Amino acid sequence: MAQMINKRRHKRFSITGSADLTYRVQEKNQIIHTLVSDISLSGIGLYLDAPLEENLDVSLTISFIAGDGSIKTATINGGIVYSRKIEDVYFTGVQFHEEINPNHQPSLYKHMQNILMRDG
Repeated sequence: MAQMINKRRHKRFSITGSADLTYRVQEKNQIIHTLVSDISLSGIGLYLDAPLEENLDVSLTISFIAGDGSIKTATINGGIVYSRKIEDVYFTGVQFHEEINPNHQPSLYKHMQNILMRDG
């Protein structure tokens, strides 16, 4: 059996959270509330009720439960790289324009580093 090659640059983590995804259509901002599937330093997997076109620029405000149980938020920009229908939901991948980092998303970066150290 052939081994599947992982093309991802960074390890993906399951994360408990949601994200408000904002994009522009006809000069108006549209906001979709989504659920987060997983996240890496360079992208995020989301569950949406409707598909979005590939290469669409988006802004995400991610809300997640930190290790201490508090709710934290982080904002990051990216682009849609795929949207796949699974039953009545669309699993959508967003690649960030720049990786999550301690300067721009300190709470999310710290949370991911804590997961990495715990799960190794």
